Amino acid sequence: MDDYENLERYDNMMNFFDKWEKEREENNRKATEFIEHVSTELIQVAVKYFPETEEHKSKFYQPLKDRLFVMASEFLDSSDSILYPANEKEDTFPNYYIPERDQTEIERIYRENILKTMPKEQHAYFIKLEDERIKIASFDSEFIFQSHDKIKEILLIHYPEIVDYSANNLRFINYYSYMFAKEYLDEFYYYAGNFIIDRFP
Repeated sequence: MDDYENLERYDNMMNFFDKWEKEREENNRKATEFIEHVSTELIQVAVKYFPETEEHKSKFYQPLKDRLFVMASEFLDSSDSILYPANEKEDTFPNYYIPERDQTEIERIYRENILKTMPKEQHAYFIKLEDERIKIASFDSEFIFQSHDKIKEILLIHYPEIVDYSANNLRFINYYSYMFAKEYLDEFYYYAGNFIIDRFP
């Protein structure tokens, strides 16, 4: 192999590493900006949903934001294979189920089926308990979906290329965004729960 071929191979190798380094820096930049943005905005979503926590925000803001940094990083790690075009796959993902936002019909059918199996004298007590359960579940579910919407909105800001991804990959992103939001509900109750009024005494 002559000197020219050696030089050409060396140039190709260096160009490859330069490109790889630039892509890595760009991915890190986007990830850092997304994590900061989504962590800040999700706290705003929660404070708006639980307005009584606004005056106490200074007591839980930083610990919660630190926790959100970790959660957002884990979210990007779990979604790594679909956030970067080079890694996009056409795999058929298993059933990544997200519940319907409006559970009214599902709850109605569930209630009717349960009542059919119960003595009539127990119906009133069961209905009372179910009404209480549904109120709490619906309130928490709406918070999850509002957080879910915000995560996807911010994801599109920092990763606009995902609009061109395959349907499978979009389902994957949607599922992990929902799981992120669902976990966030628990974390917000943990960090700010002492400042939340009991809406269902």
